[in-house]
Amino acid sequence: AYDAEIGVVSRTTFEKLSTEMPQFAESLILGTRDMIKLDQALTLAGNQNDPLLVSALENYYNDSANLAARVWARPHQLAMSVISTGKVTVNTDTANSLEISYADATWNSNNKKTSAVSWASLTTSTPFTDIQNVIEEAADDSVVITRLVMNRATWKLLVNSKEVIDRYNSQGNMAITQSGYSAYIEEDLGITIIIENGQYK
Repeated sequence: AYDAEIGVVSRTTFEKLSTEMPQFAESLILGTRDMIKLDQALTLAGNQNDPLLVSALENYYNDSANLAARVWARPHQLAMSVISTGKVTVNTDTANSLEISYADATWNSNNKKTSAVSWASLTTSTPFTDIQNVIEEAADDSVVITRLVMNRATWKLLVNSKEVIDRYNSQGNMAITQSGYSAYIEEDLGITIIIENGQYK
């Protein structure tokens, strides 16, 4: 009805949260090579605004930026730990630092696959088929895989495998680079291959 009373709904508000930043107990080391570079910068610098001197000082003494970079790297470290081991464990060497240890992430055992033949065996392994099977099995569970993350060493095993080379260059008469093979694989499987060499340990 047009004369019905309209209820009052509150707008979503912002909530300010304040907390203490965790302690980062770290030390920096200036090696002999670093000291030589700094000495050269100080010797050659015409004044305190000399680009060489400014660059050297910012590189070695920009603690705030370096600390921020390490802070932003921590979530990535934890994520890679979960993906690789199913657990999150952060151990530190200082008594005042926080040690974090979470229980198993309880990954479904069906989500863990092992290739029948190690990809290190370039002549007999079937990395393309292995990936294709995982994508198809995931699709059966209504899961669409769009990205494939691997380090560069694993990626090289993939694109250098006999299966991949025979699939895209069976006659051996085409000059296909490793990145070219990667592009063909992405197009055939409908995924994006991401090369990630970061380490979480």
